[in-house]
Amino acid sequence: FRAQPEVKGGEIGIVASLSAHAPVPGLSVYAATKAAVLSLATSLPSELRKDKVRVHAVCPDGVNTAMVDGMDTDGDVRAALAAGVLFTPAQVAHELVEMFGTRRVYKTLPAWRGTLARSGSRIPSVFMYVDPLVRKIGARRLRKAGIR
Repeated sequence: FRAQPEVKGGEIGIVASLSAHAPVPGLSVYAATKAAVLSLATSLPSELRKDKVRVHAVCPDGVNTAMVDGMDTDGDVRAALAAGVLFTPAQVAHELVEMFGTRRVYKTLPAWRGTLARSGSRIPSVFMYVDPLVRKIGARRLRKAGIR
């Protein structure tokens, strides 16, 4: 934006993940990179304010992508995703674009999983006890869907 002085203002959309908010056994490197992406999204607005550029991020639960398709259906990570909500890329894009024109910096999708994930980052020792339960719920959903 700064390299284009004739352009005044704009919107930047960033896709982070709920993984940025809580411990994710089996996806620790992925979670760390998404936490960095979310940090960027929350830091940039103050840097770009004078340029009238707004920055927004969405932190979706699982997204139905090749990464999820490539996961072992018998694995714990896939079970954890199945316990939540699996969004399509189009749904995530829609939610992100809906934030344009607002002052909202980020939101979690769905909100209830965001609340749960943020609780996990505040009290990780408790979250480690909740995580196996979440994975059991996901494994049950996968079995009911005939995926496992």
